[in-house]
Amino acid sequence: MLIVYTAFNNYYDSLKALLDHMIETGLSTPARQEGIYFAADLAEIKQILGEA
Repeated sequence: MLIVYTAFNNYYDSLKALLDHMIETGLSTPARQEGIYFAADLAEIKQILGEA
């Protein structure tokens, strides 16, 4: 599964922080969050999609 969040007005910054915190505290792993991306702009989204 591939999920890409865009950094529109920093809307998803708190979600990214939560996901990072979940890894730090052992509630999640990088493997479980594989496929979740946060992109700064359209060029980065295209790069992510090209790698998928």
